[in-house]
Amino acid sequence: KRLAGDLDNILLKALDKRLDQRYPSVDALIADVRAHLAGFPVSARAPLPGYLIGKFIGRHRVASAAVALGVAGLAVGLGASLWQGQRAAAARDLAQSRLTQIRDITHDVVLRYGDALTYLPGGLAVKEDLLKGLIGNLDRMAQEMGDDPAWQADLTGAYARLAELQGNDTGVSLKKIPDAGANAQRAIALAEQAWPHRQTDGRFVEAYLRALQIRAQTLRAAKQPAEGVALLQRALGLADQALPQLPAAERRPVALRRAAITLALGMFHDQQSIASLNQPEKALALLADAEQQLHALDREQGDRLSGDLLGSLHGSRAISHARLGQLEAARTDAQAAIRYRERAVAQEPANVVARDGLVTEATNGGVILLRLGDNAGALAATRVAWTHVQALAHENGPGNKWLEARPR
Repeated sequence: KRLAGDLDNILLKALDKRLDQRYPSVDALIADVRAHLAGFPVSARAPLPGYLIGKFIGRHRVASAAVALGVAGLAVGLGASLWQGQRAAAARDLAQSRLTQIRDITHDVVLRYGDALTYLPGGLAVKEDLLKGLIGNLDRMAQEMGDDPAWQADLTGAYARLAELQGNDTGVSLKKIPDAGANAQRAIALAEQAWPHRQTDGRFVEAYLRALQIRAQTLRAAKQPAEGVALLQRALGLADQALPQLPAAERRPVALRRAAITLALGMFHDQQSIASLNQPEKALALLADAEQQLHALDREQGDRLSGDLLGSLHGSRAISHARLGQLEAARTDAQAAIRYRERAVAQEPANVVARDGLVTEATNGGVILLRLGDNAGALAATRVAWTHVQALAHENGPGNKWLEARPR
């Protein structure tokens, strides 16, 4: 009997199979129960005149006043709750905005402007410290964020850059090969977690491919070129999977990295002074593939990076031709390598990477020209190398790689 009337209707409304007919919130249910206890009409019953009048008559004045105060208190309480909820949501939005700003600062100051340090005299050690500090902060924030693919992607980029700075054996690096291998592996592990969610993020894809390339180089340094080749082939597969999905504005860096990996595959099959598979014919086929990719990208935008890669490609191919005894073909590629490297230096005269590349190609070109009996050409090429290696050795302090390269 106690359930008859209002309580019965309240229960029926709360249990209605039609979701849109139920109470919209716990507060609405509470309001009906309180209204029933205080003698007020409840929303669970139709507001017919007889029902409303009966409720009014049944209430005493004192009780009515108390209920009015209770309703007012409820309204104030609900208003306060709504206000607090709005404040909490605003605080949450502000925190998310701050995290986004931190990520933007990370990309701009460290990854974009920090990259510029690599190209300045003495910048390698400074950038290494910068990246290590960045990784420590990103790691802590990533732990707070959980398995957030965006933070995993940022960490992938930072670890990949640190690995390249420490162990890129075909360019400017600190020659810390074990450290480079460990950091490249960390980048790869993070990238594997983020990959299903970030395949349309060009910056992340390029970082993942970079990490695979550097890890392959560290394997080659450990006399494991075949294992390195397997990693590079895996990187090509990922690049082919991601490129069609990327926005047009984000494709070029990934396409350049794909061309660089194809070039690296050629060098892994045949290269002097570094472990390779000793397959010069296979190397030439891979280099031809890389050349097609790079010429298309260079026609689109002939920047310093494409010039560096074309210089490296022609220089590597000159070595393979020379190893096969094809000296005239080697001469053509060696001279092309020097031209592309000189173009890169002209575009960015202070760039250490471009100048170092010119030293390499001019030195190798001089050796090939000597074998051909072109002593004047050999002397001109090695003078170019000598001029830049002297300057780089002077600018970069004690123990730098150019002091070691100078006797050569």
